Amino acid sequence: MLSKKMLLIINPVSGRNKARNGLIDLANVFSNNGYIPTVFSTRGVGDATEIVLKHARDFDLVVCRGGDGTFSEILNGLMRIEDRPPVGFVPAGTTNDLADTFGISTDPRRAAATVIKENALTNDIGLFNGRYFTSVATFGFLTESSYATPQNLKNRVGRLAYFLEATKEVKDIHAMHLRVKSGDFEEEGEYVFGAVSSAFTIGKIIKLDPRTVSLNDGKFEVFLAKHPGSAAGWRNMLWSVVDRSFDKRYITMFQANSITLESIDGEEIPWSLDGEFGGYQTNVDIKIIEKAYRLFRPRQNL
Repeated sequence: MLSKKMLLIINPVSGRNKARNGLIDLANVFSNNGYIPTVFSTRGVGDATEIVLKHARDFDLVVCRGGDGTFSEILNGLMRIEDRPPVGFVPAGTTNDLADTFGISTDPRRAAATVIKENALTNDIGLFNGRYFTSVATFGFLTESSYATPQNLKNRVGRLAYFLEATKEVKDIHAMHLRVKSGDFEEEGEYVFGAVSSAFTIGKIIKLDPRTVSLNDGKFEVFLAKHPGSAAGWRNMLWSVVDRSFDKRYITMFQANSITLESIDGEEIPWSLDGEFGGYQTNVDIKIIEKAYRLFRPRQNL
């Protein structure tokens, strides 16, 4: 059997510290199937990107053992090198939204089997003011909770930690005055939430029609929610998200390969990229790069 050199990057604090658990077993699974894994551990934000930039060129593939943020960091490194090796994902995060999108099991042995048995398929990637993101960029209500939740709280109570953090945001909901442009579409309004994604779900709350979503068609799914203006409006809007009717009085949805969002009054709006802090922005330019990288994942998610 011809051996392949594998760069295995782990985030030891991901998902209640489970990334470090079973590491030897995971390495053995790969070793027994013809791979030579070299393990690097991250110590802080940005480490995974730097590891990729320094070492990925010397390997046949890169595998992430961590959460969505770690995977996004790895891709930010891969996109800055030529002849990118394919990437595998063994999820160990708190929410694992990317695993759901890609159809990858959260069981480490099954995820490893995906790397071993499946082909590396092409995927689109987003570019947000010069920074790459894998799946979703969001602003507005519930956005801050995705990156502001303390790691130790996520480690203790898992997904519940995000909802505990989100309850702090409810009292602070306010509309953001934005001008949105994409191709022939131009709209100005008071928005409470927005998402630009290449995914089947947004935060496992907003579920999109899988028949219209593709991970490598060069198009984003854009979701914009205006302030409903009253308690009854909030109820109608949120219920339409639950039953996926998406009330057009409040919600605008369309596909696009690029989009710009401008804060009319100059408010600096916090954004989240794949669940990590994307900075305070007054103007945002988002583009999609079609078939930018290769990921070992099941074919049925095309």
